[in-house]
Amino acid sequence: MRSLTPQEIIERKERQGKPRKAFELVVKVNALLSAWSERVDTDEHLAEFIVVRLVTVLEVFARMAISEMVDSDAAQFSERAHVLVKDRKLDFLFADSISKEDLTIGDIVAHAVSISNLDGLLGTFKSLVPDLEDELRVSHSRWTEDEERFPLEPIIKDYKQTKLAIKRLFEVRHVLVHEMPAEKPYNDGDITDFCEAVASFVSACDWITVKLIEDTIPFTQTTMTRNAVANLTKAEEDLLDVLARAEAVDEIDNDKLGKSQDAWRTFAESDAELFAHQAEGGTLYPVLYAERLEEHLDARIGDLELLIEERHKA
Repeated sequence: MRSLTPQEIIERKERQGKPRKAFELVVKVNALLSAWSERVDTDEHLAEFIVVRLVTVLEVFARMAISEMVDSDAAQFSERAHVLVKDRKLDFLFADSISKEDLTIGDIVAHAVSISNLDGLLGTFKSLVPDLEDELRVSHSRWTEDEERFPLEPIIKDYKQTKLAIKRLFEVRHVLVHEMPAEKPYNDGDITDFCEAVASFVSACDWITVKLIEDTIPFTQTTMTRNAVANLTKAEEDLLDVLARAEAVDEIDNDKLGKSQDAWRTFAESDAELFAHQAEGGTLYPVLYAERLEEHLDARIGDLELLIEERHKA
């Protein structure tokens, strides 16, 4: 596979629009399955379209998941990503002219791999998650509210059959795209199997990503709010700690530090209010406000840590 240039990756991301969630892809697969079950005899090429689209779903999901894992705070993914990029040099991709919001390390790694068959799909994921197949056999939803009932029933009911269906899907897609077969390379019953296999694989693999990066995620608004407030409270405590250490440094003017802190607080809270304004009056407002303010707190802590380090050296 030809390596994409940074600009080509950015353009591809722009065409895809906002980052998709795995459940959105599963919804698309289920829509394809519904279209197939409701087909009429005149839908001559529907099966071929579904086969090609299902492989696209797998490829889009794989690149999305790889990017998410590599760009996460989990150090093991960053280390294992080197296997995927091999000899490619990443330094030149991050020239000053390229915004990190437009292109991340995860994007580069995700587009450095080839996913044209089952072995390529599984091999790519195994580079980041060595025990992937064991995890897939038991993967289940990981809503925080259900944690006391873990482990739940696995998403993939029959892993062996799911693998066989996806393997055959790739093979059929290859024939349809690269050949002009005299006879259909699939049976009508295969289409349903393909859809169900892709939906369960994407969902199961996505929950593995959640497990390794976040462990669980909240389902209800109440849990999301509680988690956001708890994270914000922890960040406020960390800020107080670093402020106390900064005030103890002789080389730092406490009056100027205080004025700076007051100005920063006014800005941070005002910006958090602006960010959360879209949900003002709704239950999502406190979550958005807390998450935005936490971002500012983390940045402020980093700035003060750097100030302490520099003044100690002075």
